Amino acid sequence: MKALWLRNKTRAFKTQPDDDYNRLERFDTTAGKDQGQRADLCEVLGVVEHEKSDELFFRQFRFDMGEQRSQIANRIRRKAGPEIFDCTKQDLLSRSSQSRKPMRERVCDFEMILSSHERLETHDEWNLGPPSNPSQQVTPQASAHPFPSSTPVLSRSVPLPPRDPSRLFVPCPGIPIEWDAHTFYTTYPFQLHSPNAKNCAPYDLMIVSGIPRARSPQCLGGIVTIEGIQPCAKCSRLTLDVNIIRGRAARSFEHIRDHNDLSSDQLRAKVTVVKDKVNTLRLKKLDLEVSLQRAQARLSEWIELFHFIGQNSGSIPPLHRLLGNAEKEGWSATKILEYCRLAHAGQYTARNYTQAEIDLAMLIYELGGAGAIYALNHSIFALPSRNTIQPYRRQLNLLPSVSGLRFTDIFRNITTLFGPRTRHEGEAELLPPVKCGHTVSVDEVAADRNIDLMHETDEMGGFCLEHVSKLETVKIGKDLRSVEAAVAAVKEGTVHVAQEICVAAISHLYGTDYGAKPVYMGPTCKKYDLIYR
Repeated sequence: MKALWLRNKTRAFKTQPDDDYNRLERFDTTAGKDQGQRADLCEVLGVVEHEKSDELFFRQFRFDMGEQRSQIANRIRRKAGPEIFDCTKQDLLSRSSQSRKPMRERVCDFEMILSSHERLETHDEWNLGPPSNPSQQVTPQASAHPFPSSTPVLSRSVPLPPRDPSRLFVPCPGIPIEWDAHTFYTTYPFQLHSPNAKNCAPYDLMIVSGIPRARSPQCLGGIVTIEGIQPCAKCSRLTLDVNIIRGRAARSFEHIRDHNDLSSDQLRAKVTVVKDKVNTLRLKKLDLEVSLQRAQARLSEWIELFHFIGQNSGSIPPLHRLLGNAEKEGWSATKILEYCRLAHAGQYTARNYTQAEIDLAMLIYELGGAGAIYALNHSIFALPSRNTIQPYRRQLNLLPSVSGLRFTDIFRNITTLFGPRTRHEGEAELLPPVKCGHTVSVDEVAADRNIDLMHETDEMGGFCLEHVSKLETVKIGKDLRSVEAAVAAVKEGTVHVAQEICVAAISHLYGTDYGAKPVYMGPTCKKYDLIYR
């Protein structure tokens, strides 16, 4: 059974009576009297459970007894007469006939106990000390019980033993809160002491001489020592709770989950961060609105471009090359639409030709000639022109015969046409080493009557081979004497300017590279006897 222990100079008592205690035993034995006193004490103070008889408990008990004594002078029992003993009046009278003490004396004892219950005067045997004002004389009030009122009762004028000064109740000073005095009022979470706080602080906050102190709600009073008044045990155990709150206040608000635990500084910092975030989101919203408007405008431009290309896809000459330029140059939809309209009107042609288009144009030129390449250049396909493909063609430096039929000129042309080729990368490429037949063809083609300058040989070309031997030389040299002699010979009619060119060509009898290749080119006037010569 849990019990509250009271300590006397010579003995200790349990405040709660035994479970089988009978209230009528108060008048029979000394033990019954003690049990009755303890029952009265429990009814006044209430049942207080405690397991140890330590100094902390006795200070609390003396404090509670002093509080009860100061208020018990006018207190009236709720029960009177035999009801106090939980029995009837007949049981009380029959019990008194069996006792060794007359009933009248036992009633007097009962009256004294009743008065002590109302004013707690008889409990000074536990060294509770006098009331707060010993000089005050209190007249007990009449109790509602069936016994004569003339029964003597215990008055407060009865001399009491002196009170022990070491047992005085001293208010507890609490424990000091180690906090920076300059930042305490801005960094301490005062809202934790509100009755409606979600996470209420487990102590009460006091400011004593500008120093914050913590006191437990179950404070037992201060301890008087030689060094001074020390906090009680309950207040001393608050150090851990104070350190938790101080550590939480020292952290950033981002590391605290519940905003109810934030101090004013942390709340201001959080408000500042939230304001910055709100401003950032507001600016982002404005940016998104502007971006949306621009996107809608650009979408309308792309839709217009799409409709224009869809309606005129067959009349925009080089559409694929135009879009390639747009991607390379980073054109907007408006600029692409502008150039599409120019191309549709024939005022713009994209010339970023691919290698496949150049090869196709060269093939068409070789097969169909200049007329075919011209027609395709001005068509919807807009293939490269002859001048465009000319740098990509292989240059065959053929040497015509201008001063006579010479084997060296023919051999050089054969080497140029049938010898090693040079790629665009500069590497030599030999013809396939195959054996096949060849065909030699000789014919004459028309030519313009003019004299040309052969830069490689510094000779004049265009004189007929039949009469060019009548000139001393066809080389120009450092002066104009040979030119003047040639002019005079042409005027006299001894030398003619050729109107046709005799061409001899060799062709492969093979599946590839079978085209005729000219190896001899000589101007002629067709006025000589070859057999005679």
